[in-house]
Amino acid sequence: MYFSFPLSYLFSLHKFFEPNKLMRKILNLLILCFTSISIQAQNIHWQQKVDHDINVKLDTTRKMLLGFETITYHNNSPQALEKIYFHLWPNAYSSHETALGKQFNRQNDPKFYFSTDAKKGFIDSLDFKVNGISVKLVTEENHPDIASIILPEPLKSGGKISITTSFRAKIPDCRFSRFGQCGNSYQITQWYPKPATFDKNGWNAMPYLQFGEFYNEFGAYKVNITLPKAFGIGATGRKISGNHLPENTGEEVYKTLTFEQDSITDFAWFCDTDFIHLSESHMIPKTNKSFNAEMFYRKQSKGAWNEAPSFIRDAVLAYSKWVGPYPYAHATAVDGAITAGAGMEYPMITVIADSENRLSLDRVIAHEVGHNWFQGILASNERMFPYMDEGLNSFYDSRYMRERYPDADLSMPGLGPLNKIFRLNKISQHDQYSFFYAMQARFNKDVPCNLPAERYSMINGGVIVYGKTALALRNLYGWMGEERFDKAMQAYYEAWKFKHPQPDDFRKSITQSAGQDLNWFFDDLLQTRKKTDYAIRKVSSKADEQFMIVKNKGGVAAPFPVTGIKGDSTITFWFDGFEGKQKLSFPTKDFDSFIIDKEFYTLDINRKNNFYDKTKLFPKKAVTKFQFLTGFEMPGEYAHYYMPALGWNNYNGFMLGMKFHNISITERAFEYNVTPLYSFKKGDLAGMAHFNYNIKPLKGPFQKIVVGVEGATFATGETSAFRKIAPYISFVPFKKNDDSPLSHEIRLRSVNINRDNLNTFDLLASDINSGLQVQQVSWTLKNARAVHPFNLSTMIEQSQTFVKAQTTFNYRISYISKKKGLDIRVFAGAFLWTDSDISQVPDVRFRLSGQNGRQDYLYDGIYLGRFENTGLWSQQFTETDGGFKEFSFRGQTYDYLAAINLKASLPGKLPIRLYADLGNYKNGETDTDLIAYGAGIMLNVVSNQFEVYFPMLVSPAIKGTLETNNVKYAERIRFTLNLHNINLFKTLKNINL
Repeated sequence: MYFSFPLSYLFSLHKFFEPNKLMRKILNLLILCFTSISIQAQNIHWQQKVDHDINVKLDTTRKMLLGFETITYHNNSPQALEKIYFHLWPNAYSSHETALGKQFNRQNDPKFYFSTDAKKGFIDSLDFKVNGISVKLVTEENHPDIASIILPEPLKSGGKISITTSFRAKIPDCRFSRFGQCGNSYQITQWYPKPATFDKNGWNAMPYLQFGEFYNEFGAYKVNITLPKAFGIGATGRKISGNHLPENTGEEVYKTLTFEQDSITDFAWFCDTDFIHLSESHMIPKTNKSFNAEMFYRKQSKGAWNEAPSFIRDAVLAYSKWVGPYPYAHATAVDGAITAGAGMEYPMITVIADSENRLSLDRVIAHEVGHNWFQGILASNERMFPYMDEGLNSFYDSRYMRERYPDADLSMPGLGPLNKIFRLNKISQHDQYSFFYAMQARFNKDVPCNLPAERYSMINGGVIVYGKTALALRNLYGWMGEERFDKAMQAYYEAWKFKHPQPDDFRKSITQSAGQDLNWFFDDLLQTRKKTDYAIRKVSSKADEQFMIVKNKGGVAAPFPVTGIKGDSTITFWFDGFEGKQKLSFPTKDFDSFIIDKEFYTLDINRKNNFYDKTKLFPKKAVTKFQFLTGFEMPGEYAHYYMPALGWNNYNGFMLGMKFHNISITERAFEYNVTPLYSFKKGDLAGMAHFNYNIKPLKGPFQKIVVGVEGATFATGETSAFRKIAPYISFVPFKKNDDSPLSHEIRLRSVNINRDNLNTFDLLASDINSGLQVQQVSWTLKNARAVHPFNLSTMIEQSQTFVKAQTTFNYRISYISKKKGLDIRVFAGAFLWTDSDISQVPDVRFRLSGQNGRQDYLYDGIYLGRFENTGLWSQQFTETDGGFKEFSFRGQTYDYLAAINLKASLPGKLPIRLYADLGNYKNGETDTDLIAYGAGIMLNVVSNQFEVYFPMLVSPAIKGTLETNNVKYAERIRFTLNLHNINLFKTLKNINL
């Protein structure tokens, strides 16, 4: 606490002190006083003020904005400024090399990369002057949407300057992000030169990104917009003059509208020739202020748009009640052709994408209108602290939905019976964040809430920034109680509205209101990956109380509720968090069952252990459910899944069976997948099985360690079968950056193969160790970016008679579309050691022509006629080793092999590609080819799954071998059928919402 005395009062005390002592005391007091003043001055909040006066004209013919801007920049900082940084965000759309273009690529979105120049955007015709003096604009080397101007002289603290410039902005296609045009629909956002924010941390000059929005200075805006009369327009600010409705006119007649508003951070506007305008006026309770709830929607749009004003009204009233009064004259929503999510917020106005139904429209509007409080009025730095806007706002829109639609579930239009199968009909709309967060956390792919926006992947941007933050706030809300929580958030809002609060400001405000330490909330839930997992171990009774042993199996000592149930009666008590085990007193006896967190207040990721039912023989055991296909894991249930399974190969014939597994959308520690198949041709069983245990460390380099074993058995002939058992351990490292498309895996596998004349499923009678045993160590690197993706795999194999190493590199040069381009595959392999009796084991040579079924010695592929030498099934192969499409007995080697395989897409829609193969090998053959080669045409039926190759050119030695063996052209046509790549469970584990 700081306090001071008047100097005259200090000197009046001289009569009580000796002169020398008096001077020393005065000096010490003065030092203390001025030091305190200095400390206080350093902590005084300040922020810049930037006023805008803009004149702009929309040229619909050229899809251009022609404008002139006057900026009044007020330097309220304690230091002089020598330069001012500007955001030139339309330039984000100028090239795929911008930060936005690179983000699209990382997030696997190729639209922008393959767009024409006519669909891209830019800003130019800039002519900056400061107080009438021309200044140079310096653009950042790697960011054309960031620039700075050098001031003619430093702008002193407390001073202001006038900055003017003309500008021309080309409007990009609306499919890319938020600034754009589709037909007669224009989304004019981030469209004018705008000073970056300067705060206590310095300049916040940032490139435009799809996720991780804005941080803008407050100021007053006056904007004059000239556009054709045929357009209706909705905009930030109060309309001072002009007609905002479409006007019927047969000629290019223009109109001008003027909008003004103070205390805002940005200005956006939206126009369309088909706008219908709805408006309602309402009062803010406990104030004398009113606001208009306005909606602009397009005539052709379907849905509940006519109800939108009431949705806007209810959202404004709810947020005003819970957070603080809405300060502006209108809250507006616009039906627009936006592709950056379901909606996007700007001060006083939001653009909404096509909405599926009434409920989803209400939720999107509530969320976007709510941003007026957190992104618009509090205006935290969204790029650095996105959770302070998106996360806090998501808590309130979930609260809004919980009150308005308590029984609404997550069923999605168009999914039909799959809603029930996947259990979406069992998930409440307002609880969806709990399930999606648990999904990501159980995969161990979650990250902290407090990272900068550019470090989040698309899925974690939603699940963590929006979802986990909202769940953490719900935990705080439940523990504090509605009244205390609302008072705390209202105090935060009142203290920091229009002031750009940072995380420390939020923490101090909420902690002060709570009156106690909230480390579990701020330090653990928001800033770490620690998980919440409470479990009831035992319940006992004594006198009028019941006691329960609860174990914290997670890493967060967050408070949690326990509900007692008897019939239709329930009662809930909250308990403070703790580590380890604790014996808790439940202050009443007459209850049969107990549930931790029945109403989803906490971030508990394992709700199977939250139940205790005294009436059951196994009171702690989750209920076992058998369910079709797969789905979300429900609280208190342990689901096992089943589905029919069909199969066929040339030896087993038609096979029918069932697949039994426990692999849900939410990953479990132990997982199994067993598929027994009855072979009608053989009259016995075949099938496959897979068991694995997932270890997910909270710390260390690995996101996941998987220990497992897989097995399979199928017939290989009339009287023979193979059996395969392959235990493995896999290490998946954490990504260095969550937004990175790069992923790694290190895998150790031991493959044990036995082939004999026993029945396919007669495992006990077969000595599994009597066949081939191969140990593998492999490392795989993948880059799943949209454009120019690649993967690299390196492997060493070892058996009793050989050691071999190989590397495969796949790279796509994308030049037509995401799925079309030049695919380059490079292979190199060599035997490091061979034993003299290597011929006694199955043939493990490298092969120029890839592997057919007979040569697949590890039985990793699925071949419909594995051991066929003639006919259609003999022409199935896998593009391994040399990957040549033309089969040849040449190029089979115990020495080395190197090859390059090319596949080139052609323009047009025909599924035709050209291929070429080049290779070199050493095996002692007496052929004359220094370089083997082949080329032809590929029919791309299903990319990387089913491809047919028609050879047109082949090198002389291979051609000679084909002629010697009288191989007809039809027999040279080969195909890949990679059925082993079709895997439901891999899809579930790589799900991307």
